[in-house]
Amino acid sequence: MMTSDIQPQKRKWVLPALIIGLLGLALTIHHFSVNDDSQLQLTSDIPVVMGHREGCFLCHQEMTGFSPSHDPKAIGCSSCHLGNPLTADKDSAHKEMVKVPGNLDTVSATCGQSPCHRDLTANVTGSLMASGQGMVSVNRYVFGQTQSPDGPGHLSHLSDSAADIHLRQLCVTCHLGFPKKQAAAIDQKSRGGGCAACHIDYTTEARQQMADYHQSQKLPLLHPELNIKVGNERCFGCHSRSARISLNYEGWHETTLRLKNLKNANKYRILQDRRVLTYKGADIHHEKGMLCIDCHSARDAMGDGNNYNHQGEQVEISCSDCHSKNPGRSVKYEDLDSDSVKILQLRNIADRKNVEYLATNKTGTPLINLTRRPGESLRFRGKLDNKDRPLNAPAETCTEIQGHDRLTCQTCHTQWAPTCVECHTQYLPNKKRKDHYTGEKVQGVWREYKKNFTALQPTLGIRRDKRLNKDVVDTFIPGMILTIGGLRDNKPDSNAPPKKQADRYQIFRRMYAPTFSHTIQKESRTCQSCHQDPRVLGLGEGRIEYGSADNPQAEIPMSFKPKNRPHPADGLPRDAWTSFLKTKTLDTSTRTGSRPFNQPEQRRILLVGQCLLCHAADSVNTSRVYKRFEQALGERTPQCLK
Repeated sequence: MMTSDIQPQKRKWVLPALIIGLLGLALTIHHFSVNDDSQLQLTSDIPVVMGHREGCFLCHQEMTGFSPSHDPKAIGCSSCHLGNPLTADKDSAHKEMVKVPGNLDTVSATCGQSPCHRDLTANVTGSLMASGQGMVSVNRYVFGQTQSPDGPGHLSHLSDSAADIHLRQLCVTCHLGFPKKQAAAIDQKSRGGGCAACHIDYTTEARQQMADYHQSQKLPLLHPELNIKVGNERCFGCHSRSARISLNYEGWHETTLRLKNLKNANKYRILQDRRVLTYKGADIHHEKGMLCIDCHSARDAMGDGNNYNHQGEQVEISCSDCHSKNPGRSVKYEDLDSDSVKILQLRNIADRKNVEYLATNKTGTPLINLTRRPGESLRFRGKLDNKDRPLNAPAETCTEIQGHDRLTCQTCHTQWAPTCVECHTQYLPNKKRKDHYTGEKVQGVWREYKKNFTALQPTLGIRRDKRLNKDVVDTFIPGMILTIGGLRDNKPDSNAPPKKQADRYQIFRRMYAPTFSHTIQKESRTCQSCHQDPRVLGLGEGRIEYGSADNPQAEIPMSFKPKNRPHPADGLPRDAWTSFLKTKTLDTSTRTGSRPFNQPEQRRILLVGQCLLCHAADSVNTSRVYKRFEQALGERTPQCLK
């Protein structure tokens, strides 16, 4: 069926728009000086590209390696690199030239020219990957600078507050607005660069020529390709930090080990930045050869023109878009939006007759690699390898057991999630560190001291899904069990003592963050691992004991014995999120609307856990007990109540 929120192509406007764009480009070019002696003679041997003579070809005519859509013979050199294409003088030609096109500070004049990618670059510039809005607002909230984790914030507009200095020293470079200073192939340490962060593609030979250029200034003859073949390595540099999604997806868990202390480095994976990883289990989609872009669309990653507070709000794709017994909305080819059509053309997907493209449940955005034909089953095709992959519908237990209707898929299918508790961030006034915001070395350093990283099944809690307008059960990790030292009146304290001497804290936070760890497995976690595990409830490690009389409110008395000692700031176990059979309401999460289970929810979960002691979750008991749990509770025998 056709959805009302998918905008049909307006083909009749394409030609006029293109003409207007070219006129605009011609007006832009008009500013070049025409009165110096080196001005090109407009002769037939100087190619005309996009309405003007392109003098760059006089020196760079041997350059190769371009994709068809970005061949200088079609769009020129100056359309990307700017400069002055109307002169044969090298210095004049290179004046105001952009070495690295795609940086967001110049993108409107390069990639964002009206005949090219104006709408896309506008979306990217306003996206979370460029602004870091969620990171800025959460960081300010945690530092006590604001009253909400939602709100305006941009990495290009940071102040000298303690929270913003923390970002300037530790977090700025990963986001698209951070400019690349020189052309180079993407690697594990690549950061920023706007459009080039994802769309620049170096062959092995082009990589070597660029390395030679940086060493000897020998001009490369092989240009890197600009394309939409976005492999996972283009995501790795940024997304191997923070939630470590790129690491998780491939099955790698970051440790606190140091390379110099390793006795057997072969047991580990060593990153370019010398972080040490150990293998814990890859995501099933990675094992099947799927890439990040196979799930995440252009709108998903680059933004859709709307402003969102956090990454989870911007993401459109969900598991149920592919894995569903009854696939939802779909769009015919003739009703696709122009961006989707352009991508299909670039991917050379020509067989479009009688094809319907499934659309996301959240927004109706078409998924061009998820198709079906009349009488055929749903087909998923890899965007780069063009391989078809089967799609399995959810099992009965996912959809038909009472209470499971609000569980997200990752709730049961996440293998593990990176976890860190008791982090300490301290301001050290006598140290120096680079301020990535200004590029200068500054006095005073924010340093993060981490304890052991662990790889455990995530904690569960409640998240408000704003797009679906309902509460869902989702996975959480301790984003902020954090002590911040060295502050005075929300500014770094120049007289703050070193960490080892500091026996006090200025700010303590116990907040969890919703996460999609990208460690999905085909098998579901067991019922016991949810209903009998105190960690899952947010209580921390420990043991639930049945039959004690510590809690007379429960139908069957039980108590919780924590493993870890209480934190002096709030009395909760050091790895906990909430208290046993109590409701916590204040400072619970880095997201508005997210919280741990309250007292009634804990009671219900634990009550199922009590039943599981005797009634295993097999086919018989699932139908007899758990599908109709409220009725089953009324049918308990005296033996159940002992």
